[in-house]
Amino acid sequence: MEDPRALNVGTRWVFWVIGDELGRYADHRALDPHGLIYRGCNVSIYAKTWAQVLDDNRARLQYLQNKLEIDVDKAMSIKYLQDLTSTLSSTAPA
Repeated sequence: MEDPRALNVGTRWVFWVIGDELGRYADHRALDPHGLIYRGCNVSIYAKTWAQVLDDNRARLQYLQNKLEIDVDKAMSIKYLQDLTSTLSSTAPA
């Protein structure tokens, strides 16, 4: 970044460009498999599709579920919310 206000602040700037599809510019600029298209002194810019973002996060969620041995289903989620709502409504001031 050439803005002098951003040069000596000790911050590394990371920007993400996310879209339905990548244009030829981003496809040809990719420097690594993670979507890095630009790296400067204190700035990095990544370009990804929404599908890539969702796939990356799906893998993270699966990893955490496996590590924590969590098996959450819709019925369990609804029961939790019903219990929480009941608790909150019973403790709310009248």
